[in-house]
Amino acid sequence: MLFNQVLDVFLSHLYLSEGLSANTRSAYKTDLKQFVSYFDGLDNQAWLSISRDDVQVFITHLQKLNRSDRSIARMVSSLRRFYGFAIEQAWLSINPCDLLKVPQITAAIPSVLSEHQIIDLL
Repeated sequence: MLFNQVLDVFLSHLYLSEGLSANTRSAYKTDLKQFVSYFDGLDNQAWLSISRDDVQVFITHLQKLNRSDRSIARMVSSLRRFYGFAIEQAWLSINPCDLLKVPQITAAIPSVLSEHQIIDLL
């Protein structure tokens, strides 16, 4: 199947089977289109032959563009889900996104109000 056809089937699956919102589906579509454009379109069936090394090179490219770790993690999540869906459909047997080295996202430590700020709120 051509990439654009598979993308349409995947996005329909996200809506019909998982009930994801239009915004979430749009984010997946944007991420996947960005991935495809990096590899000069993948308009044929080349998406089937993407390797883990290819995906890792793409992640490195995003890092060189100074994308945030959170943005890169979302991109990898989109790719994992897309390729996982392709495996469920028996279009692929191996997910090229498995075992990827991705940046770790650290949780921000919440700031604490001072005693004076608490009194001002009361």
